[in-house]
Amino acid sequence: MISELIDEHSLTTVKCMGNIVELQALEHMNLDARIKILKNHRYMVISTGEVFDMARSVKKSDNVKSLRKTFRRLRERINSNFSGSGNELFVTLTFDSKLGERPYLGDVELIRKRYKDFVRRMKKKFGNDLVFIKVIEPHADGHAHLHVLIKFLELKRVFISPDEFKCFWRWGFVKIHKILGNTNVGAYLTAYLTDVELDSEALAYIVSRGISGPIDVVKKGEKKFIKGGRLHYYPRDFHLFTCSRNAKFPVVSRERKMDIKKELSAATLSFSKQYDVHIGSFSNTIQVESYVLPD
Repeated sequence: MISELIDEHSLTTVKCMGNIVELQALEHMNLDARIKILKNHRYMVISTGEVFDMARSVKKSDNVKSLRKTFRRLRERINSNFSGSGNELFVTLTFDSKLGERPYLGDVELIRKRYKDFVRRMKKKFGNDLVFIKVIEPHADGHAHLHVLIKFLELKRVFISPDEFKCFWRWGFVKIHKILGNTNVGAYLTAYLTDVELDSEALAYIVSRGISGPIDVVKKGEKKFIKGGRLHYYPRDFHLFTCSRNAKFPVVSRERKMDIKKELSAATLSFSKQYDVHIGSFSNTIQVESYVLPD
């Protein structure tokens, strides 16, 4: 059974993302900004005016930590726009070498051009009231394919067959996934994108990259997956996802939990977690609760 962890008197950071409301409470909360982010990977210490270069991730573990933060932002953007409604689609778009060049992750311009043409064809058919979120996923061999969420704002329900979809995506196989009725599309999709099936290819890649430490294996149906295993396939500073301009952002506020109890009274608590963070001599306790609002 999932239990509430956050005291009703606690000051929380509230993120409203479509039908998902997430609360986060910190034992020690700093409400004053100490730094200001600048251009060109630099930041300024507000109290002194000093400007420094940001540290860039060098170790594999640093890159994985950075990617986890990126996937958290992706999950928030997805939940702010998609809720498993009938007017939403989740599709996988692949590249077939028989139909054209099969790009690697580094072939950014080619991927961008192919995707831009796909969006143009979709809008020509269905109009401009479409919301897109695109994610690039790597294979172990370095080649790329795309996952795209599409919302048809002017429709209540949408159905497009794989054969019809080939008119919009002309570079490979198309797979349409079911998300209808999924109350947390962001969590579903980020798990789908980060876990990799446990097979000889995945294990060979992990060994070849010198990745050490325990492997977290989860079972989904009849198959086993390495939890977070695909994160090791991404290069450093990779631009993981893009959103169309009309895609919404989470609405963030600071509220005492007691002040939003009324809004949460009809919601279902779907997740709660407490964990400790230690940085040098400083430690903090973080509590998180996630709620699903009714339709």
